[in-house]
Amino acid sequence: MQKYIHDTLRNNLRSIISSLTRPQQKAVEEIMRGLFTAGKPILRALAQYDDITKKKQAEKYSYHLGNVNLTVAVDDLAMKRARSFLRKDTIIAYDCTDVAKEYAHKMENINGKGIWVFDRGHDDAQFFADLRQIHNVRFIARLRENRHVILAKTGEKMAVRDIRPGVYPVFLPHRIWRRGIDWSIGLMTLVIDEHLEEKEPIRLLTNLHWQDYGSKRIVSMYLDRWGIENIFRRAKTKFDLEKIRVLKYQKFVNLVSLIQLAVIVSTITFIAIQKSTEMLIIGVLSLYERFLRYRSLTFNVDSFISFMQTSLKPLQKRHERSPPTQLHLFSAPTLLKLA
Repeated sequence: MQKYIHDTLRNNLRSIISSLTRPQQKAVEEIMRGLFTAGKPILRALAQYDDITKKKQAEKYSYHLGNVNLTVAVDDLAMKRARSFLRKDTIIAYDCTDVAKEYAHKMENINGKGIWVFDRGHDDAQFFADLRQIHNVRFIARLRENRHVILAKTGEKMAVRDIRPGVYPVFLPHRIWRRGIDWSIGLMTLVIDEHLEEKEPIRLLTNLHWQDYGSKRIVSMYLDRWGIENIFRRAKTKFDLEKIRVLKYQKFVNLVSLIQLAVIVSTITFIAIQKSTEMLIIGVLSLYERFLRYRSLTFNVDSFISFMQTSLKPLQKRHERSPPTQLHLFSAPTLLKLA
């Protein structure tokens, strides 16, 4: 079972480290394994060998992390894996920080697949116009309450906070429409729904044909966006993302990328053990279920990561040594009196 998990890590790392030198490849492999065995991104804690000091191993990891660039390769692997799961109505949740200009070209690679879901941080008329007209993306976006729309039926311009719950065909006020461009290209649907009692209604803008989905399903698809928050939480809790101590930016982004890869590999492996009929993988699933009963955990990616962390051991067992005894300046009787 340990060999299967180790092979899974190595196989997914292959495309990431193929362009690196052999010493760099070995260092990245050890860091990746150490992220699981230690569960935290502190370089000394990632040490894999007991015949080399932790300090020496940490220095090696730090040196190589500063001389490679893993972010592009990890992003490409994530997109490649995600593309294989994409269907027409798959929800694609993007966080504010992800929709940067250097990532915009990735939208073009998956045109026609999935429904993109955005939070209020993306409430921008130009962004919505680009999604629809340039990238040909179907999307659902949450609006700020001060967003103004033009009701298609009456031509009245209103803030969405002043519109009652319901479904409305709307236009967005936008400067390009004053240049003589037909307004019909900007016709979208505004869905306002009181999905939670005693809470502000949720206000969603979409270019989907709401008759095909219905307002309740559109709201439900938007709420699936919470899955991306779970990914961030998973990286923080399972790999102590916030405890990174490297001081150089390049080392920092590389270590974050490897944590991202660890989450991706865990998710891929978790899906694989549920679908495969091979005896080895079925054996892994059996041990995982036994682990769940022992730990009283539920069947999900979070508990599977915990299972991998307990199953995947360092390359050689490291014995924690107690700190050396320090000589005291005072005699034992004096120390007792001071205590």
